[in-house]
Amino acid sequence: DPYHDEVHCQLMGWHLAAGDKVSALRIYTRYLDTVASELESPSPTQMRELHKRMLMGKETG
Repeated sequence: DPYHDEVHCQLMGWHLAAGDKVSALRIYTRYLDTVASELESPSPTQMRELHKRMLMGKETG
């Protein structure tokens, strides 16, 4: 489901745990593009927080 934010957060977390920040960011960007263009909705809070932690270098927790 391209709109299921919890699944996307899990995928992002798995990539981060494996040290693959690029793939995690790619998942976030792709999800954000889909939601913005098709649903005209902002990204969920949980995803924004995970994205913010990635950018700050806090990949876990």
